[in-house]
Amino acid sequence: LKAQIELQSLKVNLLQLNYQRNKNQINRKIIETTKAPRPVGPYSQAIINNGLVYVSGCVGLCPISNKLVDGGILNEAKQSFANLKKILEESGSS
Repeated sequence: LKAQIELQSLKVNLLQLNYQRNKNQINRKIIETTKAPRPVGPYSQAIINNGLVYVSGCVGLCPISNKLVDGGILNEAKQSFANLKKILEESGSS
């Protein structure tokens, strides 16, 4: 009987975890904009989940050519922040 109660308790815990995971997936929104470079891998530019914006790594790529901007690290850093700004604007962040 004790083993059955423990097993039932474990099943309830698993159901609660699955519910929480599914609930979080429902609140997820993918952010995409053409004003920033396309991702170089199989991921999104950003995701909003439960009111928080998670942005993927931003590098100094030109949004049009998807290649590194000329001029070295300073220009790349400036472009990286410009890309980040465009993604955050698309997400509705201020």
